[in-house]
Amino acid sequence: MTISTRPAIGKDEAGRIEATHDGAEGACAPKPCAPEQCLTMEEVRAGVDAVDRALVAMLVKRQAYMEAAARIKPDYEHVRVPWRIEQVVQNILSEARKMGLSERIAEPVWRVLIEKSIEHEAKIWQMLRCSK
Repeated sequence: MTISTRPAIGKDEAGRIEATHDGAEGACAPKPCAPEQCLTMEEVRAGVDAVDRALVAMLVKRQAYMEAAARIKPDYEHVRVPWRIEQVVQNILSEARKMGLSERIAEPVWRVLIEKSIEHEAKIWQMLRCSK
């Protein structure tokens, strides 16, 4: 059994009160810590959940750009642009190498993201033009 040396209630760097409970049912979720500082699965899960929330926020912004593309592109044939798909994947793989993200994770995740984004853009493109 691992015993955390952190208090159940403490203050963060700004002096705000924060809960750092062990994540027991009905309790406050633990404050996410850096992966290398995690001592329990509850801390790992809290970190993953925090990252997932940030990813959702970033995906909302990416989706908005896809909706802008649907509004701007004059022709349906321009919704899927093969050279751009490959350019995005290559950009991601380059960034993944720099940042330490496995290419085995990065490439398939982005290929699915791109496909789903294109599907969304196509739907928005049609919706904008068929509703007039």
